[in-house]
Amino acid sequence: MNGSLIVRLVDITLLLLLSLMAAASFTTTGLEPPFTNELEEEGVLLAPMQIGIAPDGSIHTQHGASITLEELESLLDQWPAEVEFIADARAPAVRLLAVHAVARHLNRKATFRVRQRQGDAP
Repeated sequence: MNGSLIVRLVDITLLLLLSLMAAASFTTTGLEPPFTNELEEEGVLLAPMQIGIAPDGSIHTQHGASITLEELESLLDQWPAEVEFIADARAPAVRLLAVHAVARHLNRKATFRVRQRQGDAP
């Protein structure tokens, strides 16, 4: 008889626990979960254009052609995607600031990478 009483008390306790869990209200913490923005225009996603800045301050396109700041501005004005500037660590800071000013003037999203290994611009 004692054994069946204990089993019934455990059953009642579990039922009470389950009913309390079901009746409890769950509140959110106020944080919004991350979400993905859908593309408005589906199509080809362009990779960023890579522009190199050599140790002597010269500017090179991803195809290796040397360009001036004016040509860079024209090129950035026609490019629809982001731009990635890859500067050599020995490049003059004035040149990086000038290139940044061109990108900012055109409201172009741009990233800068500085590489410390030797080699030609992309």
